[in-house]
Amino acid sequence: MGKLINGIFGGFRGKAGPVVGYYLNGEAHIRAMPVKKHFSAAEKVNHAKFKLVQDHLLPIRDLLKIGFKNAYTKTGGYRGAVSCNRKEALVTDESGFYFDAALLKFSYGDLPGAADAGVVLLPPDMEGQQARLQFTWQSPVDECCDDFDQLMVLVYDIENSTAIEVGLEGPFRKDGVYQLQVPDTFIGKTVHVYIGFVSKERDRQSISEYLGRLTVPG
Repeated sequence: MGKLINGIFGGFRGKAGPVVGYYLNGEAHIRAMPVKKHFSAAEKVNHAKFKLVQDHLLPIRDLLKIGFKNAYTKTGGYRGAVSCNRKEALVTDESGFYFDAALLKFSYGDLPGAADAGVVLLPPDMEGQQARLQFTWQSPVDECCDDFDQLMVLVYDIENSTAIEVGLEGPFRKDGVYQLQVPDTFIGKTVHVYIGFVSKERDRQSISEYLGRLTVPG
């Protein structure tokens, strides 16, 4: 029940039917009562799927903005990444649904990728150098790409929501090899490794490629 302030011509405080009266900075205001929504079972599942995709993508949001620039959807960017991965990486089977790391895409577009791409883990050496990931690839002979396209890299510890991201500062396509030092915080962790390319004009990207799963040695 609401309480009148200054008679019937004044404001009121409290509930009155579907509205609530309150005072803010000496002024009377009213707002509608919140309506409790009841979701169907299908809607609840849909919300859970969306949350699962968001949980996997939010930690790498900055890289997704580069990898999905003007791609997949009209606006691209992070929204494009969510739409793409919800369609391609969210798997539904008889037991329910799950996010398949091997199907994750951090970039999308029509720029050619790399031929014979691979990655190997170089363990720490006797001189105390940290573990490194060595990437190798062949550049396709194609007028649709350029020697100065740049490699993008994602090394993703999905279980702990931490990642190494190489966006616009990677090596050139023509280089064919790249070594990435792995921080000590990743020792003993299992990581998923992906690569992609971005054009030197920053207006095109390739569809990222999954290179596999590795455990970082101590």
